[in-house]
Amino acid sequence: MCPSRRSTWSGRSRTRSRRDGDSPASRPSRSRRSSSRPRARRSRRTHASRSPSPPAFPSSVTDRKKFDVSLVTPDGPAYEGEAEVIVVPGAAGDIGVLARHAPLIATLKAGSTRVYLDWDAGDFKEFATGPGFFQVQFDRAIALVDDAVLASEVDDERARRQLEEAQAELERVDRGESSADRWQLEQRIRHAENQLTVSGRS
Repeated sequence: MCPSRRSTWSGRSRTRSRRDGDSPASRPSRSRRSSSRPRARRSRRTHASRSPSPPAFPSSVTDRKKFDVSLVTPDGPAYEGEAEVIVVPGAAGDIGVLARHAPLIATLKAGSTRVYLDWDAGDFKEFATGPGFFQVQFDRAIALVDDAVLASEVDDERARRQLEEAQAELERVDRGESSADRWQLEQRIRHAENQLTVSGRS
């Protein structure tokens, strides 16, 4: 037992001596290792700081798979069927969706909704749509909006009347004569203006 103890302790003492002896030589290697770490961190920060370029929607849809698309209003569906692409006016910008898109829920503002039956051929249906919500799930896209009017069916007189009524109501809100929701009125104004704009492109 005594020899083993001596052997054990002597091993530890040799370890200490090697550490003491190697400490000057190890310092440069430590400095080299430590100096390399900041460089690695800087490279990671540089990579993370790059602002990603905005995603560009493909100019050509190579995957021809279609999926179910629904554009629904309180009065019923404005469009139900298959499409290659649907582009809706999201609150932060247009949202384009193809088949097999990841699940998504988004708020929609008044604007132009385009349902592409054939992207490459430019075959699409355009609707002037009011605010609402958009959901993608199980390879199906559903847009629930206050109103949807096919561009070719926009009634200019009706749109102008809606615009004037919403503007008049908004003025009453500003004077404190109405408790109507300002945001809804602004969306109605934009929707009416959007109908007139879309009608001019149809």
